[in-house]
Amino acid sequence: MAIITTTYSIGWFGTATTSGEDSCIPFNLTKRIGTYSNSNGNKSFQKGTDAPDSASEQDLSGLVFIGYTSSGAPQIWGLDKEKEAFYGSNSAIFGNLANQPNRNNLVFSKNDEGDAILACGRMYIIINNNNVEIDIPGFIPSADGVDMGRIDTTITG
Repeated sequence: MAIITTTYSIGWFGTATTSGEDSCIPFNLTKRIGTYSNSNGNKSFQKGTDAPDSASEQDLSGLVFIGYTSSGAPQIWGLDKEKEAFYGSNSAIFGNLANQPNRNNLVFSKNDEGDAILACGRMYIIINNNNVEIDIPGFIPSADGVDMGRIDTTITG
């Protein structure tokens, strides 16, 4: 468990048990931080299940998650990206997709439903511009004097 309280956090997402079993469950940013619904071009904020009760949409919009693809290209998720991930409201152009979420517009690690997630075994930078205290289970922040190594050098057999 990591309660993010600093402006900048760099770390890994995902843990394994001492017996080596993977116990990581991806963290769904869309459902746990927040997302938007859209009706006739009017977008309304839907607070996520893990967002603090006292946090407003403006507070949460200060959270920015930066991840990287396997080739090292950066990927960014935040509420601004989430808010823009919709088809337009012109039904003549978009037909029945008008005002619906366009998960392809989110360039971030995603689950099968297209929700943005923190994927297991990846490094992330979290920028917390508004210093919202948010709990992200499975995120292991780096710090001075903290062992962040992921290589097991024990020899067995």
